[in-house]
Amino acid sequence: MLFGKEKMYLGSFCRGMFSKIITIPIQSYEDYLENDEYKGLTSDEYAEFCKRLPSFRNALICAAVNQKVAEGKIKCSDTALGTTLLTALQYAYEDNNYSDEEITEGLDSTLIRLEDLSRHVETVLITMSDSEFLREGYMFHACKSFAATFDDFVEDRLDPHKHGPLVCITNNNKNLIQDYFEGCFKKVSIIE
Repeated sequence: MLFGKEKMYLGSFCRGMFSKIITIPIQSYEDYLENDEYKGLTSDEYAEFCKRLPSFRNALICAAVNQKVAEGKIKCSDTALGTTLLTALQYAYEDNNYSDEEITEGLDSTLIRLEDLSRHVETVLITMSDSEFLREGYMFHACKSFAATFDDFVEDRLDPHKHGPLVCITNNNKNLIQDYFEGCFKKVSIIE
């Protein structure tokens, strides 16, 4: 049952998740080059990816929470969920001593990422049932939505030497966040 699980409100749980996620360092370009045998991304392309990475990671946490709500494992209305997530993210930035300007920028860029994801979900649900969508998962679709933004900053993202590394570092970040989220979620019982 729930023995040994810590009871937490959803906002507190999300605040802790975001607090941890926003402190994860971003790999340097030199480290990226060591791991990409093709060295496909230019320093400018990699810098643009990294600029968008914090909002993508935040969106992944939101996607993971959305998945649990959709599966009925967390009880929360859609309206309350959005407010809870954004408030938790704001507090997480404050907990980590971000300036007001940095907090506003972080919230704004995360909202943009979430709006992209929302549009993507609406488009996908035209051709797919809710149950099919849930099987693929919100995090999978957050990655697809994020990948669509590559067109903005990569000259030829379909070039396998560019597309492959972009997909790889996107998936690596998804796996990192997913593993962390699932590990934490197993240890808590979300209360209303």
